Amino acid sequence: MKFLSAVPIGKSAPVPFCCIRNADQANRGIIGEHYSAGTGEILVEDHKTLTIRNITLEANRAPDAWVFAGRGEVRQSSGKKAFVVGRDTPSRHCSLRDDYRGDTDLRVQLAHGQTIYGIDYLSLFCYQYDVDFGHIDVHLDPQQNAVPAHIPPPLGQNGGGDQRTASAAAKSSRNNHETGGGNEMDVLESNDIDGSC
Repeated sequence: MKFLSAVPIGKSAPVPFCCIRNADQANRGIIGEHYSAGTGEILVEDHKTLTIRNITLEANRAPDAWVFAGRGEVRQSSGKKAFVVGRDTPSRHCSLRDDYRGDTDLRVQLAHGQTIYGIDYLSLFCYQYDVDFGHIDVHLDPQQNAVPAHIPPPLGQNGGGDQRTASAAAKSSRNNHETGGGNEMDVLESNDIDGSC
């Protein structure tokens, strides 16, 4: 193997972070108050991708239910809806609708413009009525908790959930609409309301 140059970094390579845990119950993440909302530990795979272990949520009974992340008070105005990897696509970004009983892990990707270092809560959330079913505080420091960067797959090879593709599809969709209004996030936010889910 030949090298043009090498740069010593002097620190360990980033690795997934295990795990975001509830301070009161180390094997739990979110402990909620509504619709049996709760999770096990939350694995941080990279700076945009999380695995929420052992989710419990009666999403089939809630008006809508989202994995939601943001900064500040847990409110509609302070956060964004995450994508469920392998399920949500640029044209179908949908509310959780299943009855999760603790035997399912949910892999999610934070919304466009968000990273694990730029959020301070992760919530199971009702967007329609601005209700926090349950949340956990997130305070990761890139110096102390260096996780790998998120490297999205090439366009067209992602199987759904990649934000670059979502943005491109949203722009295309917006350009094809004759209304002339809205932005790419409006397209994503309205998918569940317009009946496409």
